[in-house]
Amino acid sequence: LESLRDIDVEFLSPESDVEVWKKSLHLLSIGLEAYVINADPTRPKFKNLFNPDHKWMVDQPDAVYLTATISTDYDYVIEGTHTGEVYISYTVYKHSRGGGWASNVLSEAGYPRSSQSGLHITPDDQGRYRLHVSSKAPSQLLPNEQWLQIPPQGTLGAGEVSIISRHYFEGETSVQMIRNDVYTRVKPDVSTEIHVIEQPHSSRSPYPPIPTDDNVAQRIDFLSNFLVDHSIINAPGGKATKHPDHRIPTWYSIVNNVIGKPGLFSGSSSGVGAPDVHYAAGPWRLAPHEALIIDGYFPSFDECVFANVILQNKFLQSLDYQHGRSQHFNRRQVKNLGEDGSYRLILAHQDPNADTVGSAEYNWLDTEGRETGIIFYRFMLNKADLQQTTTRVINFEDIKLLE
Repeated sequence: LESLRDIDVEFLSPESDVEVWKKSLHLLSIGLEAYVINADPTRPKFKNLFNPDHKWMVDQPDAVYLTATISTDYDYVIEGTHTGEVYISYTVYKHSRGGGWASNVLSEAGYPRSSQSGLHITPDDQGRYRLHVSSKAPSQLLPNEQWLQIPPQGTLGAGEVSIISRHYFEGETSVQMIRNDVYTRVKPDVSTEIHVIEQPHSSRSPYPPIPTDDNVAQRIDFLSNFLVDHSIINAPGGKATKHPDHRIPTWYSIVNNVIGKPGLFSGSSSGVGAPDVHYAAGPWRLAPHEALIIDGYFPSFDECVFANVILQNKFLQSLDYQHGRSQHFNRRQVKNLGEDGSYRLILAHQDPNADTVGSAEYNWLDTEGRETGIIFYRFMLNKADLQQTTTRVINFEDIKLLE
């Protein structure tokens, strides 16, 4: 309750716009699920980090993100099945405090490869794979097995280590939009489970611990740290962003209507970004009569396993894509994609296709009428020389004069 009061005083205010309240309520919902309802490290569960109704940390419709709270007091095994993902990764993060901000990556394994750790996930001929999560390496691994290292027992406190799994799909229909029912969208087409490895002579009860003052208080502390670290401290405009040592990543443009040159997340930012990802982003600011023309090149599928662009609000939450608004494109969704990967997007408050006959001609990014927001690109396992997009603001009425 004290943390909610602090957020109300330091992050919210009577003058706060609706996006501030939206972010805070989404954080509360996500934090309750991750750190209170399903926070038993003796029986971890993979929980959904975001979906069309719960948005956080550059969420998007082309991927499923899951997280599990674990402990260095136990060893675990993860069993999964490849179900058509173009990219899978499992990343172990160290947190600054129980439930708090992810301060650094401890280990990672990825499919079809990991560009950072060299620990590749290789499913068998039935798509199955297994990850051993422990402080000591297994004596031997089968071809479809890999090892994720966690710190030795007792070196990190409760809630200070977690796993995030990422499952990326690049289809003509985005994975989060395949089904209409939100409850079936939570983990669409993803198969992965995590279990504690029972040790000989283990004293672990076959039943989960009953609620006590201590374990309930601990989970509430995790939730409190999660809320404060992702709002007051590390949200855009938070205390950390005002520190003299804070640096804006080079891939993020601070100039309106300019998108930064793509750059690797690893080494440029903290938090729960994927080690294998390149980002590019920048803010838009458009008057009602204006449009932003975005020209660029997507890398080929051989050079980059996944690429997309999506619109976000100032707190890096996606806009309302679930009801059919045109607010994101992956490479299979872009119209008129050139053989060299060239494309053109039009960011505007109204649909430039409204007066066209037949199928849509333009790749419209729908601002929802918002004067400002963020354009955000992702490139997974990229090997290409990524170029900065070119942008220009024009009058909306002049779109028909474009070459």
